[in-house]
Amino acid sequence: MRGISVYQLQTAILGITNDNGKRVTITLPAEALIEVVGEVAADGTVDVLWNTRRISMFAIDLRQRAQSVAS
Repeated sequence: MRGISVYQLQTAILGITNDNGKRVTITLPAEALIEVVGEVAADGTVDVLWNTRRISMFAIDLRQRAQSVAS
């Protein structure tokens, strides 16, 4: 997951975002387009952009439930 990578979710996936210092779980819907904006962290998460929001999600979810699309 290096460089700019765009993926389309095949199923809904949970993510975590920061809302005024509070961690909030959100559901990214199936068919959403996301852009990976970082490397996989030690805890197995990766940061993505979805609708201009920065969201952390598990890299394994991205690998298993999303498909790479041409960027």
